[in-house]
Amino acid sequence: MLVSGSIFAVKDNFLNYASQLKFAKADYLHIDLFQNDHDFKLEDVLIFDKSYLPLDVHLIYEEITGDIIGVINKSTAAYLTVQYENMKNKDLCIKAMKKFKGGIGIAIIATTDIEMIEKYINDINHVLIMCSEPGVSGAKFNDKCYELIKTVRNKYPNLKIHVDGGVEANIAETMNGMGISMVISGSYLAKNLDSLHKSIYNLKYSNENNISVKRNMIKFPQLPVIKSNTKFFDVITCINHGKIGCCFVVDNSKLLGIVTDGDIRRAYLKYGKNVFDILASDIMNIHPFVVSSSATIADIHEHLVENGKWWIRIVPVIEDDLLIGVAKL
Repeated sequence: MLVSGSIFAVKDNFLNYASQLKFAKADYLHIDLFQNDHDFKLEDVLIFDKSYLPLDVHLIYEEITGDIIGVINKSTAAYLTVQYENMKNKDLCIKAMKKFKGGIGIAIIATTDIEMIEKYINDINHVLIMCSEPGVSGAKFNDKCYELIKTVRNKYPNLKIHVDGGVEANIAETMNGMGISMVISGSYLAKNLDSLHKSIYNLKYSNENNISVKRNMIKFPQLPVIKSNTKFFDVITCINHGKIGCCFVVDNSKLLGIVTDGDIRRAYLKYGKNVFDILASDIMNIHPFVVSSSATIADIHEHLVENGKWWIRIVPVIEDDLLIGVAKL
């Protein structure tokens, strides 16, 4: 389950908190925007450049125009959600939102009739269910929302559901079981910044501390594998077919190194027009982070946070010195 950390769970030092969320391995940075809020303006989303997490923007607006979407499109926003109850001309707002570059959604409160989803089902990527008052950090989770979530899930089984409002570890465990795609969390994450990464882990993995790396491991026969003498063009082909952003250089199942998309880009810069003459051995990372088959997902999470390797999503799993698969975070 994805985790979006709400920026307004803190009262100041927003950029610092945004950085902390990134290095603690949150997935998105959630920003609530009110139309008449003069403290945090629409254009302020642009201060969160690519050095921060991608944005998850929640508009509590009466009107949405192409100009508004234009500003958000200049940001790193991956999701844009509008509060249904606040929109005056809902059809025009949704029409304008369709110009957004990423996934769009509608946020609803517990008392809103979900039949309205039907009208916009082919326009939206997700529905955000507000389980507390929109824009209020620290509010308690409304237990009535459990039934609302079940109803939406049963009626629209292929629609992504995001949940916001009072989400903490125990509630996240239930959300995970209900197939929620993403939870937005504010005060739960911000209340103890020294253990922020542990709080994020608890939300993502429902407080289960002993998830083996082998549970959802991509096994060796399914991995994109090459030899050290594989030519550059064939390395690119292997990565493309593997669809996980890298390939593994092996010899009789022993891992020699990894070649990632980033290694490919760096090779172009280093070798220029001669790049197609090089081999996998010339560009592979011979010291990748790996874990033993006895490790847990919590072990990986802790290591990556402590070492600032927030970007890693694929971790090779080694058993008896042989590559047996990869843990996909």
